[in-house]
Amino acid sequence: MTTYLWPGGTNGYRYAFSANALGTRFARSTVSSTFAPDFTVAARIRGEYYVVTMHIPFAVLRIDGHGAWRVQFGRTVVKTRSDFEWAHSKRQTAVDDVLRAGYFTDVVSSTSKAHRAVARTNVPAPSVQVDGVARLGTLAAGGVASRLGATANVPITQGTALLGTIDPDGSGIETYQNLIAPTVFPLPVSEVRPFFAHTGALFLNPVECILCPETILDTTTIPSPHDAFGVVGKEGTFAFSGFSDNGIARHDDAQIVSYHNDARSLSATAIRTAAQLPGATTGAVLTGVSAVNLRSNLFAYATYGEAYGTVVTDRSRATYGEVGAGIREPQTFAGIVLRQIGRDFIAPAGSTVVPTLSGSGSVPQPVARGGGSVSTPVAARNGSVPIVISGLNGSASATDIAGFGINVNKQYNFSPNGRILNVTLAGTLERYRNAAHARNIATTVAQIGATTHGNVSVSFSSGSQYLRVPDGRFRPFDQQGIGIGYLDGTATPVDAFYSAGRYADGFLRSWVRRAVVKPTTRSSLIAEFDDQRYRPDGSGVRTQYLQRVAYEEQFPGDSSAVIGIFRTAGIAPPTLGTTTLATTGGDALNLDTRTTTAAAATKCMRRSVNPSLLATSPQMLLKYIYYFGPVRGT
Repeated sequence: MTTYLWPGGTNGYRYAFSANALGTRFARSTVSSTFAPDFTVAARIRGEYYVVTMHIPFAVLRIDGHGAWRVQFGRTVVKTRSDFEWAHSKRQTAVDDVLRAGYFTDVVSSTSKAHRAVARTNVPAPSVQVDGVARLGTLAAGGVASRLGATANVPITQGTALLGTIDPDGSGIETYQNLIAPTVFPLPVSEVRPFFAHTGALFLNPVECILCPETILDTTTIPSPHDAFGVVGKEGTFAFSGFSDNGIARHDDAQIVSYHNDARSLSATAIRTAAQLPGATTGAVLTGVSAVNLRSNLFAYATYGEAYGTVVTDRSRATYGEVGAGIREPQTFAGIVLRQIGRDFIAPAGSTVVPTLSGSGSVPQPVARGGGSVSTPVAARNGSVPIVISGLNGSASATDIAGFGINVNKQYNFSPNGRILNVTLAGTLERYRNAAHARNIATTVAQIGATTHGNVSVSFSSGSQYLRVPDGRFRPFDQQGIGIGYLDGTATPVDAFYSAGRYADGFLRSWVRRAVVKPTTRSSLIAEFDDQRYRPDGSGVRTQYLQRVAYEEQFPGDSSAVIGIFRTAGIAPPTLGTTTLATTGGDALNLDTRTTTAAAATKCMRRSVNPSLLATSPQMLLKYIYYFGPVRGT
């Protein structure tokens, strides 16, 4: 069961509060990518049905009085892959489509002029998060070290807040990213620093895009600064965010302003990002406009951008432009994009360095990505097993391209009592040339997936992707795949998938095998065993392995404990878009434990290694957080 709330109307922040029949609760909000508003749940199973009661305090909501409250109630039945909702429209694109959500009329009546006047003066209380991190380890691990940091959130209106931080912790102690990451090709890194999670939330999907090739701002690649200041807010039809930070020989700043009319049929966005690095400066500006017909769900958009700085050698070739159009419905998506990216367009999304206890440190990929990324199913609820294949859910990131891309997927739903619950068809076609009119990217991919009544999923994908590699040759990076899974899309998936194909100057075969089981209602056992076997032309097989096993136990009172082993070994295949062969391999082992204890205003975490690295020397990390005022952004 999920309750969706938009206290600020169609342009306000979204809050989602979910719970199941066991009383397990989960919350998220667009206020920040890490903000999980606290609420209370009571659940009881009564025969063939269950009752969930939620207590959602208004104190965790931003109530700005700018628009009528919108509300939606949803229920998901995993067995039949069915979604039920309170407010329904044939044209809504998802359960949480705010334009088709219902109205909270008892609260709407309080959004009078008098109430809005009070709301402007009833500003939320400020909050300060103080965190300390200590490390005890061998000399190879850095010995003994400690640091103290703080992040402040000071609302100045109901919708706008000023933020500041000093020495924020970016160690990732709380995320356990190596061992509970949903996929391992490549290792995802989540933003856990409250300052950047809050100020960077608006940059996550800033403009409309089809087969998006670029990331305009990725805050996880910005090393933890010494100090930073920012502002973020939503006021009526406008949303905005900006920050400026000062780090070790580095300065970053970014701003974004977006407009959506009340019907959200028209939007416009302007973005600026910049970074000053040792011996180099880089920056980019981007503007985008989009429109959607709410009756037909047809949409169209246009985006234009320019890069600048010392990394740009030719301003005329440092541009980005695209126009696209399509239709987006619950079971259908079809879109076409015309795109041009100049050779010197380099968005300053940060360096390849992420924060650690000492301030900055690299996070290596666990296995060099051969064959693209392990992607989620092309439709959110089709239940298909992810397939390792290039280009299925996006383009290879490249510059000096001009051409078009087409992406289509269609889900067919059948009776929840039938043998087949749904079938999904998907396809991608891309053709891009460079400034010399030579073919740069050519992608043709098709996929079919199905889910049975017994929650067994099968999928098959076939296609090709050709990329022009740095030495000028046009080489294939193909992976045909087949997979089978059980309970995919739930908390306990079990699946395996195999892919193979001509790859760079050789042949690549990949296996991914993973399972999550629950020994008890409060515990999870996670296991994954993957391998990639690459045979270069005229040479022997090079194999790389990834193995991980983890056990997690949840305790009452928001406490938990985890222990896990993570290992990578062998020689990696060439990375996507290159033909360079690794000459040596490695064998990295990470034995990791973590405990978390939370109280009303405090949180304490202990773990045995640095979570942002694949292999570390023995060490223990301790993080303690204390909140003055409301808990925000963690």
